[in-house]
Amino acid sequence: MLPATCTVVGERMWNYNLDSPVAHNPHRVESELWYRVTWPDGRSGYLSEVYLEPGSRGGLGLPACS
Repeated sequence: MLPATCTVVGERMWNYNLDSPVAHNPHRVESELWYRVTWPDGRSGYLSEVYLEPGSRGGLGLPACS
């Protein structure tokens, strides 16, 4: 598990091929929301919310990154 500290709006990301019909992936999602995450060894970066389980999308009440 990676702790997220804030969110930022950035590039739009998809979890599906853009030419794939919805019938092939009923869980497809697209978003511009990214989470700032930090690994236990101190490395950090951004993770698109499209790669998260549906319950962890939407910002989780985290503040915007500064």
